[in-house]
Amino acid sequence: KPKLIVSDLYRAKNKYSYFAFHQIIKRLPAFDIEIHALWDDPEYKDEWTDKFKDLDCKIVSYTKKQLNEYSLSMGVEQEFIDNKFSNFKAIYILLLAHYLRKVHKFNYYLIYDDDIIIKENVDELKTALKQQRPCLLLEVMNPWCDKVLLQNLTEKVYPGSKQKYLSINPEQLGFNAGFQGVRLEIFDDFLSVKKFQYL
Repeated sequence: KPKLIVSDLYRAKNKYSYFAFHQIIKRLPAFDIEIHALWDDPEYKDEWTDKFKDLDCKIVSYTKKQLNEYSLSMGVEQEFIDNKFSNFKAIYILLLAHYLRKVHKFNYYLIYDDDIIIKENVDELKTALKQQRPCLLLEVMNPWCDKVLLQNLTEKVYPGSKQKYLSINPEQLGFNAGFQGVRLEIFDDFLSVKKFQYL
């Protein structure tokens, strides 16, 4: 079976994450699922926590502290981590993806959040995953869904970027950021310490 790396920032080893992990294993049986889970609350325990070890997949756990240490090893200053990372929790999703590429040399992964329900008929998704093609879930009823910060984040760095985005996506189709097949070579230009700091 082809290996499929699945990853995201999950709240805790609770029933929501358990259901998500169970679902991805059951809906995609043609894949050898390997989950790289970043736990927001790694100390959390409830009646679901111990059930994770019974899931039929490899689960590799990470903490934000580990990714802070990884950032330090890549030349990021402790003061920057302390002052900036806590204000933008999604940075940890990017850091983990970078780590998966640089350290594990993975080419592709599926960002999979615990609030996604996969329907029975997912043949198109299976094909994209097997071919390691970028894929996502459109949200046709919510065009700006996961892009509420788009203008604020991009206009400061790339003036005119909103207009460029609209020229590429004139229908303003939105997508759910919690479910994406991503080719990890997008990080290849940022694998050195110098370029990582720029990222």
